[in-house]
Amino acid sequence: MGKKINSLVFLLLCTVIAYSQDQNTSVNVQVKDSSQNFFKKKLVDFVQIRFDINTNITEFKFNNPAPLRNFNVLPNQSYHSRITAGYKWLTLAYSFVPKIGSINNNEDLKGKSTVFGLDFTLNFSNSQHHLFYKKTDGYYLSNSDTYRYELNLSGVFDKYAKLPNFKSVQIGIDNFYYFNGKKFSSQFARNQSEIQVKSAGSLVSFFGFYYSKIDGSKQDFSFLQFLLDQGNIYPYINKSYYAVAGTGYAYNYILPKNFYVTAMAIPAVGVQFSRLGFPLNYPSKNSTEMTVAGIAELSLGYNGVNWFGGIFGNYTGYTSPTATNKLAGSQAYTMVFIGYRFKAPKVLEKVFGYANDKIEKIK
Repeated sequence: MGKKINSLVFLLLCTVIAYSQDQNTSVNVQVKDSSQNFFKKKLVDFVQIRFDINTNITEFKFNNPAPLRNFNVLPNQSYHSRITAGYKWLTLAYSFVPKIGSINNNEDLKGKSTVFGLDFTLNFSNSQHHLFYKKTDGYYLSNSDTYRYELNLSGVFDKYAKLPNFKSVQIGIDNFYYFNGKKFSSQFARNQSEIQVKSAGSLVSFFGFYYSKIDGSKQDFSFLQFLLDQGNIYPYINKSYYAVAGTGYAYNYILPKNFYVTAMAIPAVGVQFSRLGFPLNYPSKNSTEMTVAGIAELSLGYNGVNWFGGIFGNYTGYTSPTATNKLAGSQAYTMVFIGYRFKAPKVLEKVFGYANDKIEKIK
């Protein structure tokens, strides 16, 4: 915990230093639409580069009905890092797991985990479309104490049962539409490709479609053999498709000297189709269930023309309340980030200019 706090403090200090440097920097900000001068500014000629450290780690929980017990798996990761680059209407991000000192490096206790993630975002005045891919290899049984008796009988006396061949793939697309796009900047808090000059809020509609595969088919679950002999069959593979939609509200509150606080909350409902796979040639089980989901975001920071930084928090959760044998998921994470904007090189301007011309012809 101390190392986590130190990392957060370090990045916050970087943000403060960046703020002091930004006060001496004067850059001409171009605004496409003069009617938006009082509320937001579009930095159309700037590239933004951002680095963040976040705790965006997902624990998957197989919530089983009695007499079965829950089966919770978690990757051996305390932090993720992400490098983001954005220009005009496009933002790209690459995620990885850094190993610094003892951070993400306690493999003797929890085993080895690797992650590979890509994010692709299209940003427009009234909408935002975020496509992501994330693959994780290597988990451990986070509720190993629940299976302490079975683990000891199998000769596993470690604190956690390691699941090196347990893996997951997550693919999804988030679509946001903001009804007050003329005044409210959808890109201000999430991608920092705009500057919100005056406080504004907006109703926001949301639609998301996701696919996840939680795969333990190649993992050795010999410690569960005692339970399988009793007829308790645990699923070890889950494929899920789920779609949710909802409407909520977002607000950007601007403080003096370019500091800000933003918030967004969206309740959502939808449907989830799941296919559970079982060992011992036990037939798979399909189910279609109602999905209840919620999205909440809160951030605070500093956003100057060149330097920006802050803290961003997100909670996304989903569950199927009518299911008996189900997979529930949640992502609650904090991100500390710092970034810098600079004038786009000529070659990038030409490439995007060419793309814009093609898009206009299609329209």
